[in-house]
Amino acid sequence: MKRKHRSKIKLALSLSMAGILLGLIGQFRSEVLASPADNVCITQATAQINQLRYLGKNSNGDDNVAVEWQVFSQSECVPFGSGLFVPDRVNIPLFGFELRVKIKRRLGNEDSGLVIKRELLSSGAKTTFVAIPRGTLETDPVSYTATLKTTVGAVQTFNRVNTGLGVPSLTGATQSTNQHSTVPNMPASCFPSLSVSAINFIPGSGATPDNVALTWASGIVNALCNEQPRFKVKVILRRPAGNVDTVETVFAPNSTTAQLQLPGAASGAIGFNVTITALAGNVIEKTDSQSGNF
Repeated sequence: MKRKHRSKIKLALSLSMAGILLGLIGQFRSEVLASPADNVCITQATAQINQLRYLGKNSNGDDNVAVEWQVFSQSECVPFGSGLFVPDRVNIPLFGFELRVKIKRRLGNEDSGLVIKRELLSSGAKTTFVAIPRGTLETDPVSYTATLKTTVGAVQTFNRVNTGLGVPSLTGATQSTNQHSTVPNMPASCFPSLSVSAINFIPGSGATPDNVALTWASGIVNALCNEQPRFKVKVILRRPAGNVDTVETVFAPNSTTAQLQLPGAASGAIGFNVTITALAGNVIEKTDSQSGNF
């Protein structure tokens, strides 16, 4: 009985620790992604189906339906069709749109057709033709349900990478910059601005760990969308003994300073890589459906 009781306690502790770990991962991901409500251009963007028209049979003998729909965004920084953002992934395939039409026929049978296009969508009205398989001697459709699925928004990242020898410092660093977006050819005005004004190494001693402190500044991304970027700081230290210590933390919008505590024993550094990233935007799904009679 005692062994069984101990096993149950161990299992409960394992499940509890797993839950905590998943919670921390989820928290980190949500902080990186931010809320769509932070960007009014995303919340006000619309995607909707306007009407369907039955066009009869096409040259293949299938039923042909014209779906008239539209998307609207008030900012070029918030396009439709972007791929869903994955932190630290540079190349993200476009989502585009998916349009499914399900029909019910005169004698009760049901069929459906699907159109998928992986492309960016410009604001405005659109017409998509959906072919629906039709069996021999099948009856005409009398009603439909159409479903539109797409994405809206984009994520832009602007990195400042500082590398050098010895302990971290701004004066001793070589700085490089790069920027990425979840969509190609994003206008420069959609990226956040970022400048680093200080990097300082705070040595520890004994049980007190080493720390790295940073100060930066960043501007609003787009006045129309009124979104402040959030930040991610990553510090990599090469230790004299040959080991490498890494720490990474996410910071909320309007943050301007950070102090990161390095893992491992305080022992200085022979080289460093300090990267601060400003992230702006988000990508969310937009769906719409319509049902009716032909």
